[in-house]
Amino acid sequence: MHHFKALFILVLSSFCFTSCLDIFEDIYLNKDGSGKYSLHMTLGEELKASIGNALDSAKNEETPEKAAAQTESYKKDLEKTIQKLKTVKGISNIQIINDQKNFTFGYEYDFDNLTALNNAITATSDEYPIEKPTTIQLLGSKDTYTPKNAFIEKYKDIIIRTQSSELGKFIQMSAPANGSNKGMAGGINVAYLLQDLNFTTTFHLKENIKAVSNPVAVLDKKKKTVTLHCKPFAPPSKDLNLMKANQAACQQELQIELK
Repeated sequence: MHHFKALFILVLSSFCFTSCLDIFEDIYLNKDGSGKYSLHMTLGEELKASIGNALDSAKNEETPEKAAAQTESYKKDLEKTIQKLKTVKGISNIQIINDQKNFTFGYEYDFDNLTALNNAITATSDEYPIEKPTTIQLLGSKDTYTPKNAFIEKYKDIIIRTQSSELGKFIQMSAPANGSNKGMAGGINVAYLLQDLNFTTTFHLKENIKAVSNPVAVLDKKKKTVTLHCKPFAPPSKDLNLMKANQAACQQELQIELK
């Protein structure tokens, strides 16, 4: 998250968003509970071009020493994320996505089981306040269940997504530090500039999906992939149904019942 936040501040300090900023969270889950987690951010084509021109201009104005110091700081932020993930048992094949040419940044890793995945998400949550899971009513049943993990787990034939620390951290960026300057960061109205941000979470499963709990979750034709499209900073809309649908997506609460 450190490297994402540093890039956000750089962008927000110089531009009003006229094109999309997309964040993709992908969870690939095997039948035995192992899988792969991926998180990356990419910018719209118009914004890529604008930022590229601005960065080229900035390079011409700054000294080689200053440019080298900024690059080194960025690398250290990336290394912090790697080191945190390396301490988590059951996490392997950690890769940093750092495509500066195409403005695509993020990371991915393999996990042995869902316990390892939850521990990895916790390790990279920084200062995000992780909420304790509450009791839920199980999909297709009158039974209730209290999840044991904060993020993702499987109970019988149901995969349960309780919350997303990554989405929560991005929303937290626009939260006021105190009672004044709501939604401001360094004098920048983050929520306003990020109103076109898209946060997409996708579960890729090996088993067939019977049903999903979130009413706005998108199930693919093969019934093996579930997607939630969220615009966390979308301005108020006169279309109440559209607002409710976006709120449901951004809550990230999801149960996936397998056949």
